[in-house]
Amino acid sequence: MLENIISSFQNCQRYDEAKVDTPVLRMTDTSEVYRVFKDMKPELARKQLSTITLTTEHRWFPRARDKKAKKTEMNRPFL
Repeated sequence: MLENIISSFQNCQRYDEAKVDTPVLRMTDTSEVYRVFKDMKPELARKQLSTITLTTEHRWFPRARDKKAKKTEMNRPFL
């Protein structure tokens, strides 16, 4: 019984070591990503990015509230 527990624990450790975090885009160089998408129309780039990352297109649209936000100075600069 003890041997079964030890072997299952060792299998779990091997599984954790084998797990590797792989990003969806597999590109860490931002200049390469920029080079790929800079010549595309924004609509096409959003469509391709949403299919690559399995997200909706709305994630790639800028938020309207950020455009309309006033650029006022903070009244409490210590925050």
